[in-house]
Amino acid sequence: MRLGSHHTATTRSRLKKLQSDAASRMRRSETMKRIWANPEARATRIAAMKAAWADPQIRARYKQSLAKPEVAAKREAAVKRSLADPDVRARRLAAVRRPEVRAKMSAAAKSNWKDSAFRARMLQRRSDPMMRRRMSDSRKRAWADPAYRERVTAGLKSSWASLEVRERRVEALKASMQRPDVRERIRSGVRAALAKPDVQERKRAGAKKAWTLERRRLVSERLKELWSKTRKKNPGGRPAMKREVLIEAGKQHAEGRSWNEIAKALLPDEFRADPAAARERLRKGAKYYT
Repeated sequence: MRLGSHHTATTRSRLKKLQSDAASRMRRSETMKRIWANPEARATRIAAMKAAWADPQIRARYKQSLAKPEVAAKREAAVKRSLADPDVRARRLAAVRRPEVRAKMSAAAKSNWKDSAFRARMLQRRSDPMMRRRMSDSRKRAWADPAYRERVTAGLKSSWASLEVRERRVEALKASMQRPDVRERIRSGVRAALAKPDVQERKRAGAKKAWTLERRRLVSERLKELWSKTRKKNPGGRPAMKREVLIEAGKQHAEGRSWNEIAKALLPDEFRADPAAARERLRKGAKYYT
């Protein structure tokens, strides 16, 4: 039995004493398991809880209690202790993966998100640096699990294979990008991330790893083809800069290559004649396509 504001001081003291006794907790746990295994008893309890939750006063009192920092800390500690048990963790994961449970959770989340107060509260939590760090660490730990990574990747591939899902996500992304606040938030986030030395080092290492001999050969052949077409159209003077060349220059710079290296690869003749001019020409032209 949970302690509540409706309990008297004597009752609260007695319940606390019972809850502190491990043997008592085990007996009550086994009793609840037997009761919950009975479909009729389970249906009766669920109906009673739904009826209680329909009462605005009870719901408000419950939410007020959960908002207390000490209550939130106790609930978080209890959840961590529970999930530390492999059996409990496996049962909960199996439960939330059931289609009917996922459908109910999705409907509840959509309903909550329509509440302006709930949405404002969640956005405020997500903007808290401490909360963002905890969420980031949690995702990193989960992603380090090969089974989890494989399951999420398979789910994303499966959902993206649906034309309806893909179109819905594209339309949602287009609609969100029409909002100035969303664009500014994304732009600020990208700039802040790229300003971090560790991010720059990871991007540089990734670009070097991806820049294999085979890729260099393919890029070189493609650029020679583009460059030959450009020169044919401008036989009397300096060739016009092709859009594809500028886009490729922007991509290579985003991958960590310097403008000097890019100009040397993409504009070999101009680079030999005037490295600074070739480098600046590429840099100014590429910014319009990034």
